[in-house]
Amino acid sequence: MKKYIYLILLSVPFGSAIHAQMWDTYWSDEDLFTVLFPAEPVITEFVWPSEYGAEFPGRRYTVDVEEGFLAGHYVISVIDYRDAFNVHLNRT
Repeated sequence: MKKYIYLILLSVPFGSAIHAQMWDTYWSDEDLFTVLFPAEPVITEFVWPSEYGAEFPGRRYTVDVEEGFLAGHYVISVIDYRDAFNVHLNRT
């Protein structure tokens, strides 16, 4: 029983620090996805070349967290293949 009390007492300070750094739900109506990020992402647009020579538009969602429990570099890249048939058709 003593062992469990020590475990609970040790976990309380860490639990509150982790709880303070919550993940936020981010949704993109344009790219049709939902994801959890530790902060609001920075969005950059780029062109993605396919292995067949076609080019597709893409967006990169980036979050950099420099301090704390969630410190790190978080990236999601989304490539828009919705018009792939026409892009390949116009390429030939």
